Amino acid sequence: TLYCADVRDVDGLADVAAAVVTSPPYNVGLDYDAGTDALPWPDYGSLVYRAAEVMADALVPGGRAWVNTAVSVPVDQADDGGKRRVMLAHRWASILERTGLALVDQVAWCSTRGAGTAWGSWQSPAAPNLRGDYEAITVACRGDWERRTPTGLDGWRDSVGGWRDLGSTVWNLAPAARQRDG
Repeated sequence: TLYCADVRDVDGLADVAAAVVTSPPYNVGLDYDAGTDALPWPDYGSLVYRAAEVMADALVPGGRAWVNTAVSVPVDQADDGGKRRVMLAHRWASILERTGLALVDQVAWCSTRGAGTAWGSWQSPAAPNLRGDYEAITVACRGDWERRTPTGLDGWRDSVGGWRDLGSTVWNLAPAARQRDG
């Protein structure tokens, strides 16, 4: 079952999900159908906490959460006069822990799209703009990471393959193409 909803409107999902996979808004001012993701940081933190609560409640024991984030460069930088960075993975990780989930690891999802120049001003080392060549996927679980073999499946193995790549903390996968209206 896939649930597609605003986490602020979700109640009563207890012990129903083996996995939660999410790529939440990065709070950088993008426009969405239902509004923008340019929230004041305390409000964004409250939204993250609510989302983490829903995930922690929804996951079954041994269930996993995969939260895809990037470094955010906020739209409103007037107070700090530069390219202040917000480490969303750090914020998400600490809040996931506060809601009772155990942090497991982080995956670096390396971009194949390229990130442009590494300079804040062309060829000026005064303020290099670090490139966003990867996004972080924070991995957490409810309870123990090791899951018990389901009843009747003793000795079960997945022979489809791909476990060497899937078990790596570095993923080199192209993102899905953006869908365009019209």
